[in-house]
Amino acid sequence: MHGFLIIISFLFASLSVDAQENWFAIKAEKFWEIKAVQEEIQADNFNRTLLEAALFHAGNEARIAQGKEVLVWNTILNKAARHQSDLMANGQVLSHTWRRPHNSRKLVDRVELFGGRFSALGENIAQFYLLDIPENEEYSLRSGIFTDEHGHKINNKSYKKLAEGCIKAWMNSPGHRENLLFSFQEIGTGVSFWVENKKGLNFDIYLCQNFATP
Repeated sequence: MHGFLIIISFLFASLSVDAQENWFAIKAEKFWEIKAVQEEIQADNFNRTLLEAALFHAGNEARIAQGKEVLVWNTILNKAARHQSDLMANGQVLSHTWRRPHNSRKLVDRVELFGGRFSALGENIAQFYLLDIPENEEYSLRSGIFTDEHGHKINNKSYKKLAEGCIKAWMNSPGHRENLLFSFQEIGTGVSFWVENKKGLNFDIYLCQNFATP
């Protein structure tokens, strides 16, 4: 009986992995129809891969809107981008370079760490809040509930809203926009674990795009 349960569990795990890999292979319109993408993010039950896929599709949609070719998903760049995001989360700082670890000092080092070698590389990084705070408004914690300046409850962002908000911010920044629309061919996106921010009232996440040309 125990062996049967183990086999069943293994099959479900395999199906789950296959489904997540498919997120990067399907068209954006199909991806956005996935129910989980529209759901509010919970810090204690966070699906990193789902947000990385949302960031991937939102970025390609921004490229299409500007008449650019879509970028192809690359798992090595994904690993390097996630590693970079975790480094930023651990240090709670945005940075493209590090003194330590020595094998992760620069973008090229982080990509080579996971076995990648490319003729050209680029990187975008960002830091975002989990709470869906209205723009230019204050918020506070009252009786365990986050509220805006009018006293209305603030929910967390959905996977879709956080990803699209990050892409919008990059598109509004000249250097990040240039990377996003440059003639790279491949991409990997990576996001960190959630970090309680310095105010103690919210959570931060660090996000990264790694671009490359073979």
